[in-house]
Amino acid sequence: DDWCPQYVRRLSNISESFSDVIVAHLYGDYNRDEIRVMWGNDGSKPVGPMVINPGTTPRRPTAAGMNPMFKQIVLQPSDDHGDDGSAGESEPRLMIQNIRTWIFPLQYANWASASGVKTSSKTSSRSS
Repeated sequence: DDWCPQYVRRLSNISESFSDVIVAHLYGDYNRDEIRVMWGNDGSKPVGPMVINPGTTPRRPTAAGMNPMFKQIVLQPSDDHGDDGSAGESEPRLMIQNIRTWIFPLQYANWASASGVKTSSKTSSRSS
């Protein structure tokens, strides 16, 4: 929503033109952890998922929920081979099978460090 409209239309056109090749749009170093859907220019069909990851160095490390994190995205072939108009067998399309987010609990680590508590390398993860 914050982009200039002409760039949004251009990205949407490119994404729609290559939707048989582009599995997902991956973005990083954003303030929030989000998954969005990119729609075609006419708004009638989804073009693909947008996976948006916060940075590994959060902008406000003391704010609640602003923990460093990264994602592991697992792809798998789908049953949909698409219709590219070429003769013979086409390559199977890839699809997102799982998204695993690894989170470093920064507030816990800061508290433990300030309190002198010995900790192991504690991270948490979640799957979507």
